[in-house]
Parts: sequence; C-alpha cells; structure tokens
Amino acid sequence: MSEESAALEKFQLTDPTGEEFEIPSIMPLLPVRDVVVYPGVTIPLTIGRRRSLAALEDAGVGGFLLVATQREADTESPGLSEIYPTASVVKVIRIVDARREGKQALVVGICRSKIRELVSSEPAMRVRIEPVAEVTSDTTADEATWRRVVLLA
Repeated sequence: MSEESAALEKFQLTDPTGEEFEIPSIMPLLPVRDVVVYPGVTIPLTIGRRRSLAALEDAGVGGFLLVATQREADTESPGLSEIYPTASVVKVIRIVDARREGKQALVVGICRSKIRELVSSEPAMRVRIEPVAEVTSDTTADEATWRRVVLLA
C-alpha cells in the first residue's frame, strides 16, 4: 500500500469525553522526554527539536499527532527503536511561539495507539498506527481501588 492510499485510510474513534473523531492511519510522530500523555488529558508540550517542529507543523492546529515517550531522555534524535511502541494520538488545540527556535503546543489525548511502522523520517517522522481499544471495567473492586488512589493523591 502506498503512503498516499494509506493516508486516505481513517479510523473512527470516540475519546473519553464521548466526542467522535476520524483520524488518519499515518500521522506525524512527536517523540517526547519524560512525559506520557493519556487519553482525555490536556497538556502543554514544549517543542524545540527540528524533526519535532516539523511534526507539529505537519499536524497544524486542529490536526493529529502521535506523541510517544523516548526510552532515554538524553537521546537527541531518537529512532523507532528508542521510542516506546505504545503512544497517544493527540489533537493539537493551540500552538504558540515559546522561545527563539521553539514552540509550545497545547494538546489533548484522544486514544492510545501502537506504532506499526515508520513510513518516512524526514522532515518529520511519520508512522502507520493502529489504535488500541480502551479496556473499561465497572466492578466494585475497581471502584474501591480508584477511591483509594484518589484518597492517596
């Protein structure tokens, strides 16, 4: 399958708030250091590396990125082997200039996803993804565990 035909492939998803989205099967990858983005969580990300800025520009405001955590924070230009294979699809809410050569993006997590393969690496890494279904459980034991965690926080 060519990149152009795969780019036309879309997934229909519902985020934790119940909003429905159509996301592409190929999207820009944004490696991050020491951060994990969860579905339903809004978080600011500081972006300064060349390929990361290109990924943000590729997605644009209102677009989608795959945010993946690096295995080692000190790796300057990580490849797929240096990134955890499960990541978060995020929607870009806002982009602002953060400093001379960087930007700050406000993103909201949509769903978890597996990285299936690298499609291109320049100017930004683009990967083929496969969304991961969220496991939900409404048992009494789960509710009790959740309450204990909230009390500890």
